[in-house]
Amino acid sequence: MGIIILLFLFLFSFSVYADSNDTFDIIITPEGEDEGEDESGGGGGDLQGNDADGDGLTDEEEEKYGTDPYDKDTDNDGWSDYEEIIGGSDPLDFFDTPDKSEKSNIFLQVLFSFIILLFFLFYLSKKQ
Repeated sequence: MGIIILLFLFLFSFSVYADSNDTFDIIITPEGEDEGEDESGGGGGDLQGNDADGDGLTDEEEEKYGTDPYDKDTDNDGWSDYEEIIGGSDPLDFFDTPDKSEKSNIFLQVLFSFIILLFFLFYLSKKQ
C-alpha cells in the first residue's frame, strides 16, 4: 500500500508542472541588423520588430500583453516585461514575479501531497 501512495504522490507532483499552458514567443533578429531601426536610419523602427523600451518584447507584443512599450518594467517590480512573460508571471502585477511563480508551484505541490497523505492515513485507520 505504501508503494501505491508513493507512486501516486510522484505522479501527482509531476502533473503540477506538466499542466501548464504557457506559450513563448521567439524573436529572431538577423545578425548585423539592429532591432528597432528602420532601413532609412531614421530610428523610427520597422513595423515588425520595433522595441521602443529595449526589453526584448516588440511594441506589438507589448500591446498584446497590455504592457507599456516605453517602459521595460511596466509593474516596477525589478523584472523586465520580457523576463516576466518568459518566466510565466504577470508583467502587470507587482507581486507576481517569475521566482514567486516557481515557489508557488512548489508550495502547492507540497500542500496537495500532504493532503493526499492525510487522506490515505485516515482511510487506512478506518479500514482497521
